[in-house]
Amino acid sequence: MEEYCHVLLGHEMTQLSHQEGVTFRDYFEGQEQEAFYIGAAILVPRHAVRARLGKRQSAAQIAKHFGVSTDLVEYRIKRAGLWYLYRLGPAQQ
Repeated sequence: MEEYCHVLLGHEMTQLSHQEGVTFRDYFEGQEQEAFYIGAAILVPRHAVRARLGKRQSAAQIAKHFGVSTDLVEYRIKRAGLWYLYRLGPAQQ
């Protein structure tokens, strides 16, 4: 998704260079962060995360629903300003 977002956002393609038999690629930190953020938001929408946190679902449950990693869900929770809901923890069964 991140690579698709680079195209969607019109980011400049990185350049490859070759030195002594080793290939290197340019890296634009700002573009990488932007593409990762947008890609994560597409995969795990804020409103859906908020609704699931309101039902006291764990990050693992949310990750399973969206088919992504728990780390990505926690990233979205933090970036979406929902950490306070997450800290309440999952409902006790």
